[in-house]
Amino acid sequence: MPEYTDVHGVEIVYDLATPVTTPRGVIHLLHGVGEHAGRYGAVIGALTDAGFIVYADDHRGHGRTGMRQHGSSERLGRLGPGGLRATIDAVWQLSEMARAEHPDLPFILLGHSWGSFIAQILVNGGILVYHLPSGIEHTLLAVTSAIGVLFVYSAINRSVATPRPRPLVLVRRSEAAR
Repeated sequence: MPEYTDVHGVEIVYDLATPVTTPRGVIHLLHGVGEHAGRYGAVIGALTDAGFIVYADDHRGHGRTGMRQHGSSERLGRLGPGGLRATIDAVWQLSEMARAEHPDLPFILLGHSWGSFIAQILVNGGILVYHLPSGIEHTLLAVTSAIGVLFVYSAINRSVATPRPRPLVLVRRSEAAR
């Protein structure tokens, strides 16, 4: 199983699945809180069957990464040094690795639950910037199942920063009535 080390020295374990056909794109799959990449085996299989290369990491404090990080299951879910910001940075690090390994393929960031929020933070922070080769469409995708919203960002044939969506503001009913 491949791995990389984040800036805090945490070894991040990830899976890399490749299609048997010529790849048509690269997907970085982000799991939810309390989960790990192994829970997405059927999804990864369907994506590789559809011709996609899939990178799926166990985020800091989760799955194989968390077991290596903490030595046992008792502390799973604890993100470690740097907390959430370091987790987001580590996800970005793998996205950059995947994009560098496949610069001519469309890149898709696909997140479920907590993973979708990490994807949205990356998008809203302007971290993912695309330098698009001519004729290639790159798409960044974040799926938020918790609120049933699907965000799709794409840019065709130009160098652009990832568009910023309008912020979602949730208010309590009592505040809305004011």
